[in-house]
Amino acid sequence: MPIQFRCTGCRSKLYVPARWHGTSIVCPRCETRVMVPAEAAGGVVTSFEGAAIEASLEALAPTADGPFDAAPFTVKVSGKVGGKSHRKGKRPARPRAVGRPRMVTFPAWAPYAWSVGSLLLAVGAFFAGVLWASRGGGS
Repeated sequence: MPIQFRCTGCRSKLYVPARWHGTSIVCPRCETRVMVPAEAAGGVVTSFEGAAIEASLEALAPTADGPFDAAPFTVKVSGKVGGKSHRKGKRPARPRAVGRPRMVTFPAWAPYAWSVGSLLLAVGAFFAGVLWASRGGGS
């Protein structure tokens, strides 16, 4: 006799063989891992919830002509893109655009080094000009 119980994730009714009591299964609807309850004496299945909750869930169950009657869409998820497996470090080479130069990247400290170098060059040029003017090079 199959065991009937509800999924703890989506509240759908599940039926499993009696020999699966005490094991865990994956719900086919919501993919939640659920423990199968053990059978009590007399073949009555112990329930995780009370009779009042069970009755209210029966009242909320969708009817055959309800809006959720249609099968939900499925999305195929795989680790392959374009028939080839994508593993880290094994990316296909991107085609290079014609007429465009290659992009060059610099480390984060490069703009600061450029600024300090430009400042040192400007200060050096200033003092070189002062020295040149003091020796009478401009007149």
